[in-house]
Amino acid sequence: PEILARMVDRKDIVEMIVKGKTQDISNTVWALATMGFKVHLFANLARTYDRREVVDKILYEGSPQEISNIVWGVAQFRSECPGLVNGIKGDAERIIKNGNSQAVSNIAYALADLGYFEKRVFDAVVGQVERVAREGNQQHLCNILWSLAVSGRLKENERAVEGLWEEMHRRDENMFEEKSWQQLKIASLFAGSE
Repeated sequence: PEILARMVDRKDIVEMIVKGKTQDISNTVWALATMGFKVHLFANLARTYDRREVVDKILYEGSPQEISNIVWGVAQFRSECPGLVNGIKGDAERIIKNGNSQAVSNIAYALADLGYFEKRVFDAVVGQVERVAREGNQQHLCNILWSLAVSGRLKENERAVEGLWEEMHRRDENMFEEKSWQQLKIASLFAGSE
């Protein structure tokens, strides 16, 4: 980790990562977030990822999975990347429609966690709820319920939310990790306040 931290602090290394494939960018963000790197080490990458040409590269060359990994990493670091986030929000319908259940849930979770609650984005997520309920794991279902709860969109999407709850009740509760239970508790608190 120390060697990686020194590399990320070097602008020439960051430029090399950005000039690579979108998967290189995605893998770097995911690895740094997963390893729990300090926010200041992510600052060079975040500033670089927010440049117009890099945002375009991520959006137009990246797969929905790669895009979702990047925005998830940005959310983990609580980084300001308005260009990247606005680009993702602007192209959300395409990204979400073409993404697998993990990509859909990561984008919903990350945008809600960063405080972006645009109706159009969450309408796209709700449009994929049945597919995510069918194909996704418990974490994907919890991410979507949590994101709908914190974005204030439970009541207006009552049918989709009920479908998610029903699917979660059909699954073995031993499959749920502690984080999933915490997300469900938060979602139920929000549901009770709407």
